[in-house]
Amino acid sequence: MGRLKWTTFASHDEVFHIARHTYRGQPKGKPHSHAYSELFWYESGQGWHEVDGVRSQSSAGDLIFIRPDDTHALWTQGAQKFTIVNLQFLTSNVARLSRTYGDTIARFWPKDGPPVKLRLHDHQLRALKEMTRDLAGSERTRTVLDRFLLNFLHMLEPGSPANTADPTPAWLSAACKEIKDPAHFYLGTREFARLCKRGPEYVARSSQRYLGRSPSDIVNSARMDYAATQLLMTDTEIVEISLTCGYESLSYFYKLFKKRFGMSPRLYRTSPILKETSP
Repeated sequence: MGRLKWTTFASHDEVFHIARHTYRGQPKGKPHSHAYSELFWYESGQGWHEVDGVRSQSSAGDLIFIRPDDTHALWTQGAQKFTIVNLQFLTSNVARLSRTYGDTIARFWPKDGPPVKLRLHDHQLRALKEMTRDLAGSERTRTVLDRFLLNFLHMLEPGSPANTADPTPAWLSAACKEIKDPAHFYLGTREFARLCKRGPEYVARSSQRYLGRSPSDIVNSARMDYAATQLLMTDTEIVEISLTCGYESLSYFYKLFKKRFGMSPRLYRTSPILKETSP
């Protein structure tokens, strides 16, 4: 069993480290512990996780809080594949926030018993994805970490509006998933309305009511997510990615991408932030 040091992933002046990892064909390695605290969640797929000698399968939506002395390992079997996002930070931050906010923080990293494991609703995963983008593009400071943890952990509190069943109609949720296909988002908002099987005006009102976003926002978000993945995972020319997304104007594609991710597509492609890896 090994113990990972903070400097394995981060520099001395960084308060936190965040990364996305994809596991495929990953054999079980030796469990390890850390000289820091962490939390991670499954964005997609399914795989195995062992923590403190207990094995279980985890899948998209599972959120796990790991303490420094917890020993754990992740792996896949057969054709399994999963992607997690991992947030690591020095344990002193948990202690510091616990002194101010008490059980609101401390209960997620208890001193005794098994580590906390929660199941996120689909809309919580969507919200977390947006929060993660903001976090990844920010400086690695204490203020930024505190803001993220307080907002995120509040989202998990009983009674929080975000910790309730998703009120979004099934037809709208289904359309939001389908529009992520390039064959659909290439055709724009009319295609989104067709997938909803409702009139454009009704779809626009419902999107604002339940998602707080316009159909144009939803389509552009799907396009940008696809573009970001292509930039990180392929060598496809940026102009070709722009055309596949439905943008004939490369400058407009650059404008939307920079608005979404805070950097140009070219810089995003070379940035290590949230770049998917296969450990």
